[in-house]
Amino acid sequence: MLRILSALLLVAAAAAVATGSEPAAPSPSIADLKGFAEIEFGDSLEVAKKKHPEMRPVSTTDTRLNAAAIQSPHLVREVIGDYKLGNVPTPVQVELRFWRDQLWAVVVYYDRGESEAVLKYLDETYGPRTSGTPQRPIWSDDRVQLQVVTTGGWYGATSKSISEDARSWFFKKLSGHAAAADEGSSKPAEKHDHSHESAKPVAGSENKPKP
Repeated sequence: MLRILSALLLVAAAAAVATGSEPAAPSPSIADLKGFAEIEFGDSLEVAKKKHPEMRPVSTTDTRLNAAAIQSPHLVREVIGDYKLGNVPTPVQVELRFWRDQLWAVVVYYDRGESEAVLKYLDETYGPRTSGTPQRPIWSDDRVQLQVVTTGGWYGATSKSISEDARSWFFKKLSGHAAAADEGSSKPAEKHDHSHESAKPVAGSENKPKP
């Protein structure tokens, strides 16, 4: 009897090898979004520049980087140009926004005629969309949100915890409480603890930026 069972097990094992059966890979989801390439939400500008030294400050000549941005002394905008995003034909421009010296938002600008390729990339990278419309789809969880604006040719991903601090500052400024808005300006928002997470990208970390 034992010989028969052993033989059956060997046959099953051989069949598994023959068919190449392996455990199914995890389905992609928005939980995979940690930041941009090796840079994680919450990283300082100094840390980010060490990971991507080709970053440079946004200048007045960067007219393509037209997603709305609040005006604040606490906001620093950097850009990585000509980045290869998955199978999207034309390289993209990647804007990194730092709020109180933490990576807060990543805005990816692409050729408007390639929205279909970009949406396919995002679907394959982050799984099912959680809300929005076909023209403005959204991927979101309790940590981050990613939204595409196809009519503008860009999409943006943000850290929700850092967004909360930026939003609070903005509304205090609007209400005329300038001093209150700038309280704690020397203190960054609460840092993210990445010690238990592996870095994953917002936009094609498997690809390296062009020289």
